Amino acid sequence: MSGSLNAKDREPDIGPFMYYIDCFSEINTCRSTVSLAPLPFTAIVEYARVYNIEDLEDFLYYMRRLDSLYLAHEEKKNAAKHTNKNN
Repeated sequence: MSGSLNAKDREPDIGPFMYYIDCFSEINTCRSTVSLAPLPFTAIVEYARVYNIEDLEDFLYYMRRLDSLYLAHEEKKNAAKHTNKNN
């Protein structure tokens, strides 16, 4: 073995969408720790303002889409934990 990663172990190449994932990761730090809820609109808009993101409409769409996927993943993970506790 040459020390390189197998194809199945590599992250997929998502090209320009990595930009949005990086932005989402940063904005995700604004999420409330009290309960799992959508990211505040104001946090997304403030990020866009600070980093001079010109197309706010597209940026909001991508952030909301990523947030929906994140919330669904977290809910599924929490449900699995709850199920495992009861078994």
